[in-house]
Amino acid sequence: LTVEGRNLLDKTISLFEIVMEMKEEVRADRLEKEGTISICTTHAVVHYFLPAPISTFKTDHPSVNFYIEGGGVDMIVKSVEAAEVDFGIASINSVPETLTYWKLFETKLILIAPKGSDFFQSSSPSLEEIAKAPFISFPRSSTITPLVAGKIAERGLVLNETFTLNNYETVKKFVAMGAGVAILDDYAVNEGNEHKIDVYDLGDFFPVREYGVVLRKRKYLPPCAK
Repeated sequence: LTVEGRNLLDKTISLFEIVMEMKEEVRADRLEKEGTISICTTHAVVHYFLPAPISTFKTDHPSVNFYIEGGGVDMIVKSVEAAEVDFGIASINSVPETLTYWKLFETKLILIAPKGSDFFQSSSPSLEEIAKAPFISFPRSSTITPLVAGKIAERGLVLNETFTLNNYETVKKFVAMGAGVAILDDYAVNEGNEHKIDVYDLGDFFPVREYGVVLRKRKYLPPCAK
């Protein structure tokens, strides 16, 4: 789209959102207790964070349903911008002007390796050692792989990428069976994983990452989503 076309699309979406709000205002009291809440977020957030709060919400509001879609950051942003979902949850480096953002939580990046492997000689692997090890990466649409590859490139190195996988659980399985090492958010590893993988802190190399709720400006939210 041209700049003019994008501006027209933005105004058109906003107009449809206003019409929806006008139509449903008369049913607001009833719609607080029924309807569908749509969310687009990463597979990791779906797996590790959403089950507990959604279960609690469903107990209090049994007639409210959820539509949840997992994908990469680009997909999340596009879905929210197009008003295809009520809101998204993601770690976004740069928030587009069309969206608003509220911080939810922070997370740190960790390095995981097969239990007892000889990939690293100490409890604090260097970037040079990480670059040499067989590396299991995420698709380039993720925010982690470009961040890691960029940091490695600053040292004049290149990641030794052997697999590209699109979710944390699969990555952990491949690491546990000895296929390589990986870098992911710390919330993805718990005590149940530590008998199969070794975990290394990467706080010296990578900053804390932030996840938040993203919402389209002028987006109409159904009462149940509010």
